[in-house]
Amino acid sequence: MTNTLIILGGETSLGKELIKLYLDNAWKVVVPLPEDRENLRSSGKARENLVQIPWNPCSLISAKIAFREGQKKWGFPGTAIIINPEPAEDSGSRLENTAVMEQSLNTSIHGRLYILREILESFRKQDRGILGFAETRNALTASAPVQTLISGAFHGLAEGILLEGVSRIHAAAFTTTLTETKVYAQFIKGYLDAPDPRTKGQWLRFSEKKGLFQSLPLVKRKDLH
Repeated sequence: MTNTLIILGGETSLGKELIKLYLDNAWKVVVPLPEDRENLRSSGKARENLVQIPWNPCSLISAKIAFREGQKKWGFPGTAIIINPEPAEDSGSRLENTAVMEQSLNTSIHGRLYILREILESFRKQDRGILGFAETRNALTASAPVQTLISGAFHGLAEGILLEGVSRIHAAAFTTTLTETKVYAQFIKGYLDAPDPRTKGQWLRFSEKKGLFQSLPLVKRKDLH
């Protein structure tokens, strides 16, 4: 049986770490990349298992094509990960640049919503699927207006899916204040490989205490914001 992952946010530091981790474990990985982003680098056997699909975040049709191209290549993606975008270097000036601001909002809000719709539709047809939302400290500490809006939209989208509680689809979300992404990525994959039914629809905080990583610390919803 082929294990296939589709990941949105592959260009982020966490996304790159997750892609490498899944490829190292012989997974097939599908990465829809906005058309203005450079392809991710991989080598050897990993390159054969990674498919990067150009994607226009402003287009619902492009989202359908990107998802179906990945499915045509590797089959049904049983696991999906959506990552909260990290602040860009120019995020502080985006209110002064309408074109950049619009592009950022289209990519991070509309585009993710369009592809998530395709993912959920596929999960429902198969009557199964594992979905993870994840964010890093960089995304949490956003202070620029546009990035704050994007982060808020990500939380709202994740909450809507988590609270919906679709039968046979296991969804959970991950947050952390740590800057180390390698072990965080291992935690996320470890959980999604064998999700705990008791934590379905919950936010999990990944933290470190005395060198021991906490495994399943639930986050109260009132503490999320």
